[in-house]
Amino acid sequence: MSIKHMKICFLGAGNIAGAIINGLVSKRLLPSDFIYVYDLDKEKYKSDIMQHVNCCDTAEDAVSASDLVLLALKPSVISGAVKQLSGSCKDFADKTYISVAAGISSDFICKCFGRDVPVIRTMPNTPLLLGAGAVAVSHNAYVDEKVFRYVCRLFSGIAEIAVVDESMMNSIISVNGSSPAYVYLFYKAMLDGAVAQGIPADKASPLILQSIRGAAAMIERSGKDIDTLIKDVSSPGGTTLAALSVFEKAGFTGIVADAMNACTVRAEEMAREAESKL
Repeated sequence: MSIKHMKICFLGAGNIAGAIINGLVSKRLLPSDFIYVYDLDKEKYKSDIMQHVNCCDTAEDAVSASDLVLLALKPSVISGAVKQLSGSCKDFADKTYISVAAGISSDFICKCFGRDVPVIRTMPNTPLLLGAGAVAVSHNAYVDEKVFRYVCRLFSGIAEIAVVDESMMNSIISVNGSSPAYVYLFYKAMLDGAVAQGIPADKASPLILQSIRGAAAMIERSGKDIDTLIKDVSSPGGTTLAALSVFEKAGFTGIVADAMNACTVRAEEMAREAESKL
C-alpha cells in the first residue's frame, strides 16, 4: 500500500528548511499541520511560513510528533543535535532521518545515535528557494523502501531529483549543491565584460540571463548533443570560434574540472573533520 501522508519535523528553520516547507505547503504535498519545526532561534518562528506549521519548544517535542526528521542543520552542529536525541529518555531510533548537510554520511548519523537508524541523505541547492531547485537523494540499508519512495515523491514535487548511490554523495555536491555559484560567477564575468565594452549593465543583464535560460532549454529540448549545439553556433572564421579559442587556450574545461574536484575534496575533508569530533 502507498503512504498517503507522514508527519515530518524540521530541526533547524533556516533558508533551506523554509524553502522545503513552503514548497510542501504551497503545492499541497503535505498538510501544514503535519509539519513540526524546532530551532534554537525562536525569532525564526515569526516568519510567514512558520505561522502555518507547528513550532515546538524542544527538539524532543518536534521529533516525538513526527515520522520523518529532517536535519536542516550545519554539518558542524549535527552531531550535537543527534547525540541530544539519542540521549533523550525517549527512543527515537524508529524515526527516519533526512540529512541535507554536505559531507555528513548516513554512517556518521548512525554513529551519533550509537545504533543503526534509517537515514535518507539529500543534497539540495539554493534555487530551491524559488521552487527551481535540484536535489540528489540516497539512503542507507535501514530505510523502508515505501518510506523512501514517499520522501522522493515529496522532493520531486518541489524540485528536480536524482536518486544516486550514497558513495556518490560527496562528489554530487560539485554537480548540484555548489554549482549554482559557478553559474553566478559566469554571469558576473559576462556582465563585467559587457560593461568593459561600454554596454550598460541594465541592457546586458537581461540578454545574458535569457541566453543562459535559452541555452539550458536547447540542451533539454533540442534533441541535439552538446558538441552539435556548440557547432551550430560556431560559423567557420566567425565570432563564436574566436571566443571559444580563448576559452580553450585558458584551459576552461580543465579549470571547471579542477574546481569540481576541489569541491569534492573539501566535502571529504568535512566528513573526516566531523568523524574526528565523535
